[in-house]
Amino acid sequence: SPFLFPIPPPPPLARYVLSDLKKRNVDIRLGAQVTAVEDIDSGNDDDDDGVETAPDPSTQGVVVVKSQKEGRPGVQAILADGTKLPFGMMVWSAGLKQVKFVDRLNLAHGRTGRLVIDEYLQVPQHQGRVFALGDCAANEENPLAPLAKVAQQHGEYLAKILNTHPDPQQPVDPASVSKPFRFFNPGSMAQLGLFKGVLDLSNVGPDKGEVHGGPTITGFAAWLTWRSAYWGKQVSLRNKILIPMHWFKSFVFGRDICRF
Repeated sequence: SPFLFPIPPPPPLARYVLSDLKKRNVDIRLGAQVTAVEDIDSGNDDDDDGVETAPDPSTQGVVVVKSQKEGRPGVQAILADGTKLPFGMMVWSAGLKQVKFVDRLNLAHGRTGRLVIDEYLQVPQHQGRVFALGDCAANEENPLAPLAKVAQQHGEYLAKILNTHPDPQQPVDPASVSKPFRFFNPGSMAQLGLFKGVLDLSNVGPDKGEVHGGPTITGFAAWLTWRSAYWGKQVSLRNKILIPMHWFKSFVFGRDICRF
């Protein structure tokens, strides 16, 4: 990917994130593509035990070379520019993919597998009866990133339409009760760990409309803002009480990674 975040942050904010990660010995390579994963010595002509498996959708076209021998010294990833990166463990995130339920629906799908919707979140050929929202849907004329803030506004918009519809037995006419959906960008936040975060308010405003540029904040203040916003978005009183308790427990005793 050319960016660390779904929506590219301003250059000063991006430089801060890269600088902070490099201080923790995190090697960031933007725009890199993995073309193969193989044993370190699989390229040796004297070793014919490497078994090359054909690319499949689950590996996003990457050739995986497996070995029939045990006790290999390690494995490595091959980048498109020929760089070899030896590793002990690889955590591979090969992009987003729709769940099988969405893939199997006999409805129009876009280039990325998301359901095609119009400006009222309706699925073509099923206007008034089938709606789609969130990560599984996209308006091809104005596609939005699969983010929580987009899904939240989708849900609020559709709830308003359905709650004002007088007859549940009849198709919904969203144009009679609401304007077309328009996304309002509230800004972007991310936490970097170790009580640090980034907050970008420079692009606050309606999508493809007037942007009310705000400040960009980094460090502890941004982390505290992220935590406060996350806590404030909780709907139930139960979660608003439990979440600070979990944060306090993790702060004192460390993050619990056990499973029972």
